Amino acid sequence: MIRFIVIDDEAYVARLFPKLLNWQEYDFECVGIFSSAPDALLWLEQDTCDVIFSDISMPEMLGTELAKICSESHPEIFIVLFSAYKDFNYALDAIKYNVFDYILKPFSRSTLTETISKLSLKISAAKRFEGQNIQVPDNADDIISASMQFIMEHYHEEISVNDVAQHVNLSDNYFSTIFKRKTNESFVATLKKVRLKKAKELLKDKNVKISSIPQQIGFKSYSYFTKVFQQEFGETPTDYRNKYLSAGVVKNDEDSV
Repeated sequence: MIRFIVIDDEAYVARLFPKLLNWQEYDFECVGIFSSAPDALLWLEQDTCDVIFSDISMPEMLGTELAKICSESHPEIFIVLFSAYKDFNYALDAIKYNVFDYILKPFSRSTLTETISKLSLKISAAKRFEGQNIQVPDNADDIISASMQFIMEHYHEEISVNDVAQHVNLSDNYFSTIFKRKTNESFVATLKKVRLKKAKELLKDKNVKISSIPQQIGFKSYSYFTKVFQQEFGETPTDYRNKYLSAGVVKNDEDSV
């Protein structure tokens, strides 16, 4: 089955979308409905999907911003954006971030059917490629070492799988496969750990404004940074700082990467 999620801040739209078609006829399965892009990105930290159907105009994060993040961190996911109005600038952004398709509201069943038919062909081809036996090269340890050095030097920038793969002269998919086999976690998870470790260091410095930390560690959205931090450590960045400043030290602080 081809797994997809739906993101729209209008709850009735998000609930209606999976009911527009008999998705099983096309081998599609809805595995998540979200009211914001940051919530969907948090879900992607723990699970995966093949396609994201997302509204463009949302308060916490635009669909085009989501597409940009996914093109960097989850390039294997196909993005389809929809909007209630035509906007050429949005369409240009959609093209720039490798968005698969752009659909106008109200949804047309014929347009949606055409889109998922094209998606099905693309995803089937991609999965056949991924299913091939990929051998880990003899210099895999050197590749991982060079990759980690690149991450440590550039974590505060908008780096992507593609950036690191180019640095070690490999294709995106091949690099991602080698990285996960050798480290037992994805590039995205490793980059997140590095960034959150630095966030905790910055939070211990009361002279650093909390609102400035996301940009310093490579997060574009403050709300997304806060949600990721809270999911990882069970408290908000503000709570973490207050606890550290009041106690003078944070006990059981796991800062290892």
